Amino acid sequence: MACEFEYDAYNAALAKNRHALWVCNKLAEKHNPTTAERRNCRNLKLQARNAIKETEEKYRACLLTAPSQRVQTEGSVTFLLVVEPGVGYGGGETNWIDADVIFKLDSRPDKAFGFRVREDDFGLAHQGMLSVLEQAMVHGLRVTTSYTEELVPLNQNSFVVRVAVSKPKTVLPGDNLDVRG
Repeated sequence: MACEFEYDAYNAALAKNRHALWVCNKLAEKHNPTTAERRNCRNLKLQARNAIKETEEKYRACLLTAPSQRVQTEGSVTFLLVVEPGVGYGGGETNWIDADVIFKLDSRPDKAFGFRVREDDFGLAHQGMLSVLEQAMVHGLRVTTSYTEELVPLNQNSFVVRVAVSKPKTVLPGDNLDVRG
């Protein structure tokens, strides 16, 4: 993976800071935490969020410069999975993506596509993309998606940057007739 160092740093920050957040949540369950304990937890949570955000920003910046190409494909949604943040999808070093929403299309059954639904600059767009996918699956609509294809090494699973939906073309009687005068 082109951004392996940044990716590992991001995952390390997630693991380290999840524990800190867990400790603060346990303290909050305590009947009467002291003012100092509450203040320490607020500071700890702020530091944890900042550490995660900083490593995520470095990872995203690396991905923007990593060798990849933008590809577009169209198909019907055959698989839609929503998981908790950090669970991801896929296996192996090159086929795992840290996505919260994963879907597959009939036109590319060998490939999974995904994106995150988190409280960040892309959160609203990603929530909208999830909504589009749900509607496409329920109503049997076609989906066109643009995604980033990692070139070194090639990854079976890709992050999505755009999702569009279209109605299936309706063929009316007589549309395919060759009428010559």
